[in-house]
Amino acid sequence: PQPPPFVCRGGPRALGTPPLTLCATSRLAQTLRRARPGEQAVWRTPQAMTPAQWLAALADDALLCGIDDLPQALDPVAERLLWEQVIAADLGDASPLFDLGGMAATAAEAHALCRVWGVLPTGEFLPDETRRFLAWQAAFLKRCAGHGWIDLAGLHQRLLGLIEAGQFALPASVHLAGFDRLTPFEQRLCAALRARGVTVSGDEIGLSATVDR
Repeated sequence: PQPPPFVCRGGPRALGTPPLTLCATSRLAQTLRRARPGEQAVWRTPQAMTPAQWLAALADDALLCGIDDLPQALDPVAERLLWEQVIAADLGDASPLFDLGGMAATAAEAHALCRVWGVLPTGEFLPDETRRFLAWQAAFLKRCAGHGWIDLAGLHQRLLGLIEAGQFALPASVHLAGFDRLTPFEQRLCAALRARGVTVSGDEIGLSATVDR
């Protein structure tokens, strides 16, 4: 198969890249990229990737084309280590008594879910565990801001904001494959693509339906 030509997707704002399939899993994306169309001897590899993979490509374009000075994205290992530092600082001398790695993994997952689902616990009667997590979250974000870092879910939100602001050359059509439902973040992404004139379709999912939070 022949790879598609390079396009600086951060430059033109008009639709300009090949059709894109966003897949629920990386395995499905890989399967679609390897699929041979009929008996053709030469073909263009289809653009198939997960939303996270596509957004990572857009992040590269944003830096390459100079449309935004994005913070450095933390990989999962670095993010978990930072959560461990935040939690250890809060627990103080008692930190050796706790499974910091497990607590950090749980906190990182909860933080990502807050980003993706647009949820931030509030109120006067929150459980102590929730209040402690919110304190850790605030400390985590403060450390990220101080060092010019950003978590992956936060980077995805920032890139979505750039799409909504008219940045990046987008594909004329986007097909969603393998999704049984969409998160609020994915719904917002679909809405942003449609607002930019992209045709969005999906496999047996109601793209206009609201996902219960």
